[in-house]
Amino acid sequence: MYPAPVQRPPSGGTAIVAGISALVGGLLGVVGMIAAMVRMVTSDYPLFAWGYAPAWVSIVSAVLLVVDVVAAVLLLIGAIMLFRRGKSGPTMVALGCAGVIGAYMAGVITSVAQFGHFDMGSRIFREVVFGQSAMNSLLGPHVDLPWFLPILLLVFPAVTFLLALLPSTRKWCGRGNQRPTWAPAAPRMPYQHPGMPHAPGYAPPQAQWAPQGHPQVPRPQDGYR
Repeated sequence: MYPAPVQRPPSGGTAIVAGISALVGGLLGVVGMIAAMVRMVTSDYPLFAWGYAPAWVSIVSAVLLVVDVVAAVLLLIGAIMLFRRGKSGPTMVALGCAGVIGAYMAGVITSVAQFGHFDMGSRIFREVVFGQSAMNSLLGPHVDLPWFLPILLLVFPAVTFLLALLPSTRKWCGRGNQRPTWAPAAPRMPYQHPGMPHAPGYAPPQAQWAPQGHPQVPRPQDGYR
C-alpha cells in the first residue's frame, strides 16, 4: 500500500503583499482624513462648505468622508487579519479597497455635476475633478499635485483588491488556525500463533458468547494457559 501524497502548503506571497499594501493604504487614508478634518474645522468655511455649495453636494461630501474613514479602518483591520491568517482578512481588505475606489469615483461624478457648467479652463477643471485623494488631503491645498496622480494611485487599491480575492490568498488564510487532521494510528496487536503465550502488554481476550447464548471460554489448544 503506497502512502498518500504529501500536499504542499499554500504559498502566502499574495496574502503578504496584499496585507502590506492594505496596511499602507489604511494608514495613508486615516492620516489624510484626520488632516482634512483638522483643516475643515480650523478654516473660516463651514463644515463640508455648508451654505456655500448646494445642499446635496454637502451631504454627499459628508457621506463620502464617512465611507473613506470606514474603508481605511477596514484596510487596517483586514491587513492585521491577513498577517494573522484570519479567514475574514481577504474579505475586509477587498471591501476596504472597493470603498476607496467607489468613494473616489463618486467624488469625481459630484465634481463634474457641480462644476461642469463653469468656464474655468481644462487644466483647472481636471485638477478640481480628479484631484481628490488621500494624498491631496494629507499634503493640503498649498501643495499642487498633477491631476493624473490620484488616478494613478487607484492602481494600488485595485491591485490589492485583486490580490485579496485570489484563491491562493484565501487558501493561505483559511489554513491559519486549522489543526492537523491526521493522527497516529493505534498500535496493532502483534500476530500471535496458537499455542504461544500472549504478548506482554496485551491482555488475553475475554470469554466470547457462542451463537447458542452460552459463553465460550478460550481453550488451552488456542494458546491461552
